[in-house]
Amino acid sequence: MPTKILAIDDSKTMRLAIKITFAAEDCEVIAVSKGSEAVARAKKMGAEILLVDANLAAGEPSGYEVCKAMKADSATSHIPVLILVSNQTGPDEAQLSACGAAGHVTKPFNSQELIDQVRGLVGGGKQVAAKKPAASKRPAPSVRPAAKPATKRRPTPVPTRKPVSRPVATPAAKPAVAAPSGGKIPIAIPIPFTSAGAPTPGILKRLQAAGGSSGVDAKALNALAALSRDVIEQVVWEVVPDLAEQIIKQQQAR
Repeated sequence: MPTKILAIDDSKTMRLAIKITFAAEDCEVIAVSKGSEAVARAKKMGAEILLVDANLAAGEPSGYEVCKAMKADSATSHIPVLILVSNQTGPDEAQLSACGAAGHVTKPFNSQELIDQVRGLVGGGKQVAAKKPAASKRPAPSVRPAAKPATKRRPTPVPTRKPVSRPVATPAAKPAVAAPSGGKIPIAIPIPFTSAGAPTPGILKRLQAAGGSSGVDAKALNALAALSRDVIEQVVWEVVPDLAEQIIKQQQAR
């Protein structure tokens, strides 16, 4: 059975502090503010101890007077009373002895000291038991069949692949390019001119040398040669103007 504690204090904070102090103990705390209700409350709840402030609010009896009223009633005279006093004023020893209080508690109080005082007074030394946590029910362990030993498997060898060598292509050498002069188009060096023994120029020279013996009219040969020069010059002017300019200067210098 929980220990029933009646606490009377006009301070809401103090009432809450008393409840918190005994929250972890096996106790039932009823906290009120009016000392005039002390006897009736104690009878109704079956209080086992009373904690009352020495100086209650105006219009209410003092804690000492409440204690006297408790001792004067045969139904509550056996209940021990602790007077709560301020640490600024302390207890009134004369009134404390005259009202029949079991002792006093200085506010602010030490929680453990208050618990110990209550334990020593309740039921003539009856101990205030701490709350025990409820035992959790654990289900009975289920019996599982023994697992069969796993058979070891040999690892399958993984074939290794040899790296395939690939031929590395070497880039073709590029012909050297001459630096541009005067903002003109650069040309490759060496210039791929047709040699003297090539078919076209060789044929033209042989036809001109043979003359009429070749069966070709001389005027046609001259026209063909001129046409070839015109075509060559046009190509040279369009493709390599620097070379054409150089050739003309050489011809003028002769």
